[in-house]
Amino acid sequence: MTIVTLQLLGIVDVPAWWQSLGVWWRDAGWPWTSAWLVSPGFGGFAAVVAASLAFGGSRHQVRLNAWWQRVEWALNLYVKPNATSIEREAGAAAVVELQTTRLARRADRAFLAEVARAVTFDPNGDGLEQDDWADAEARDEAEHDALLDANAEGRADAEREGSSEDEPSSEAR
Repeated sequence: MTIVTLQLLGIVDVPAWWQSLGVWWRDAGWPWTSAWLVSPGFGGFAAVVAASLAFGGSRHQVRLNAWWQRVEWALNLYVKPNATSIEREAGAAAVVELQTTRLARRADRAFLAEVARAVTFDPNGDGLEQDDWADAEARDEAEHDALLDANAEGRADAEREGSSEDEPSSEAR
């Protein structure tokens, strides 16, 4: 693009430049390049490139293995026979979270989604095939909203009484 612009402005004669580039390549460029390709400098450069690629690949593999270990932990936590409801909820929440992480490839996430569908996520123990986790998420959101409302009311009450949450109340003194 730059060469075409320079040709249009009349600064460079492209056909002549192209022909001179061919002469340069034949006389200076190729001899230098061919000598460099068999030199220790090129060997060192190739080693650095190969090491960088290997490092990137091994780093990705380590992250992927860590993701699979988390998946295994979450599923084992959920499906163990003597798990409490809190453990089951934690395991299921971890599975849901692991499905959205970028640590795994798309195929790994799809596989985990199929495993999650195959495992009965029934924390209520009601035996129904409906998704109890959707109900739990709605319940959690409602509890969270109620907690925020209660905190806001508590702060408003404290401001009306003229004390802050950091100071002990007059009754506690």
